[in-house]
Amino acid sequence: MSIRITEIRSHTNLKAGAAPCPDRELSPSPHVSRIFKVEGALHLRDAELLEAICRQVSSETGHPVLIELDDVCFVDSDSAAVICRMKHENVVTVKGLNLFIKKVMELVDETS
Repeated sequence: MSIRITEIRSHTNLKAGAAPCPDRELSPSPHVSRIFKVEGALHLRDAELLEAICRQVSSETGHPVLIELDDVCFVDSDSAAVICRMKHENVVTVKGLNLFIKKVMELVDETS
């Protein structure tokens, strides 16, 4: 199974009670954190692709990218190392780790 990376609404579009603005959703502001949902099994090549995307978006916006990993079913130690590196460099913030993936990330973080 390959991964799927999908950009979802930015933080400013998620405010409670705010009316959706179609123009803003089609062309996100360069000054707002962006959110990417990642699905599938994450191997090293996939993590490197995710890293390239996140680094580019983070440098454009000046904010860390939020990556949601709720629907990631597998992370190997190499791809966990890539995500940990991005976290330490403040390129991404991570949300939605299941217990298995959280443990893999903690183990990789302890050894690096």
